[in-house]
Amino acid sequence: MTILIHIKRDDGYTLLETVVAMALFVSVLLPLGVAVGNLMLDRTSDEFSLRLRLAEAEMSRTMVERDFTWASIKTSEGYLVNRQVERIGFLRNVRISVSKSGSGEKSILVISKTFLDYE
Repeated sequence: MTILIHIKRDDGYTLLETVVAMALFVSVLLPLGVAVGNLMLDRTSDEFSLRLRLAEAEMSRTMVERDFTWASIKTSEGYLVNRQVERIGFLRNVRISVSKSGSGEKSILVISKTFLDYE
């Protein structure tokens, strides 16, 4: 009998509870929307992928041409691509660093790889 009484009761959410729930929902969605919008408008991810592509291209060129000269600096798309080679016996440690042109040689991205040079 008590089950029927609870079913027939016409309780629901009050206007105050609905407004509080909407306020909490908006307080979470608004900062999330702003963060996503800033990421879409910010070009840092595009710049990072460009730097990484430049460094990987130089490393690939070094590997294919087996160009283990001591150092070289190239300018490409507003960035300085610096290659340094350290020789230890038959090993060649190649370090490619990318820095912004005119930034005082502060490296933004560095990748390195070790090659076996038996020649």
